[in-house]
Amino acid sequence: MHMQIINARLRQRPELYRLEIENGIFSAITPQNAPQTVGDGQIDAGGKLLCRGFDLRPLVLTG
Repeated sequence: MHMQIINARLRQRPELYRLEIENGIFSAITPQNAPQTVGDGQIDAGGKLLCRGFDLRPLVLTG
C-alpha cells in the first residue's frame, strides 16, 4: 500500500515536508517549496508537526 502525507512539519525544522509510505515503512521524506493541494491517496497534515509514535505495550525484559 502506498500513501503520502503532505504539508507536514518535522521536529526542529521550519519547512514543510512530503512523506512517502510504502507497506507501513517511510520510503522518502522530501522538503516542499510551498504548501500543496491534496490529491488522491494523500493526507494533508495542514502544517502540523508529525511526530514519531510510541508503543503502549509493556516492556518485557528477559535474561
